[in-house]
Amino acid sequence: MRTLSRLLMLAALATVFALPAFAQDPAASPAAGPCDAQEKNDLYTQYYNLKKSDQAKAFDIAKQYLDKYGSCTDNYTASVKKFHDAYAQAVGGVKLRNDFYAAYNAKDWAKVNSSATQLLASNQNDTAIALLAAWGNYQGLGTKNPAATANDALNYANKAFDLIQSGQEPKDASGAVSYAPFSSKDEAVASLNLEIGSLEAATNADDAMKRLVTVAQGSTKAKEASNLYGNLGFLYEKQAAQLLEQYKAMIAAIPATETDESKLVPAKLVLANFNRVLDQAIDAYARQAAYTTDATAKADVMKHLTELYKSRHDNKTDGLDAYVAGIKNTPYTVSEPITTLPATPAPGEGATTTNGTTNTPTAAPVANPAMPTTNATKPTTTTTTPAKTPAPSKKPPVSRYH
Repeated sequence: MRTLSRLLMLAALATVFALPAFAQDPAASPAAGPCDAQEKNDLYTQYYNLKKSDQAKAFDIAKQYLDKYGSCTDNYTASVKKFHDAYAQAVGGVKLRNDFYAAYNAKDWAKVNSSATQLLASNQNDTAIALLAAWGNYQGLGTKNPAATANDALNYANKAFDLIQSGQEPKDASGAVSYAPFSSKDEAVASLNLEIGSLEAATNADDAMKRLVTVAQGSTKAKEASNLYGNLGFLYEKQAAQLLEQYKAMIAAIPATETDESKLVPAKLVLANFNRVLDQAIDAYARQAAYTTDATAKADVMKHLTELYKSRHDNKTDGLDAYVAGIKNTPYTVSEPITTLPATPAPGEGATTTNGTTNTPTAAPVANPAMPTTNATKPTTTTTTPAKTPAPSKKPPVSRYH
């Protein structure tokens, strides 16, 4: 019995001493996770080596890597993701740019505008895209494609103009500076001024006049655009109409019994400037006629020009054809406002000559004299090709030139 008890005690002690020995045995290693897998390291090495020589293939490996290990938080995974996102953005940008060029060549103005919006959102200084979008929409005006609008054309043109003036150069897909579809920076700037001035004729006459005059007095191909002078003619007629109303109001305010000649001087100045501005309109329409090649469109311009010309030449057309024929050889000039009246010769002295211009004495204008009227009306923003240039008496022609 005693021996049994001793054996049991020894067994118990053995068990107690065995527990610490069991606890000290090495724990089994847990299975390796995906972020520690050798395959991950091998795939990264493959990506890293390819990135130096073939980024397209490296991008494919990067996609595989991120599909499997994208949730890992180590520096290698972060590096792969950075390359993947940058490359994807670059590829997407190239595709979008190619889509833009294809749409421009196909005259798909809806696609042009959609692509341009995205490209300019990612790079607001993309002068080439703004320039092409501006001219593309301008070309599309007056066609049956409703996607091209005057608002888009004007917005893109202003953006392109501002970018070029700030020193931003348009670059093609290869990174080379290109002002396409124009041959040079000067041609691009002149054409943008023509576009903006034409589209602003109805809403911002002062800025439109400055831009169009700049083009007309320049030396670029844009100065040969017939609609340039149609818009200038419209703007000058608009000024003449305002001066005519001012003159009528001033004359009406002078009592019929008034004999003081000096009271008529302000009205005479307005009348002189009315005639001066009307002559500018005649000059502009003569240039429009000279640069218009379509016979029907030219006949429309000549019809209106003839009416204005006769109003300034005793209801005669003598010399008009020769005037139009030679107008291209005459530099475009802008006359200065008349601030003083020429001296009136004493009775019997006859005509005088001032700066080469014969001034035949005339009697002081009577109240509400018979005056030539101007019939320029509010323009629309619709453009047409030169073959469909609207009559200048109705709206300013803002069509593109070829």
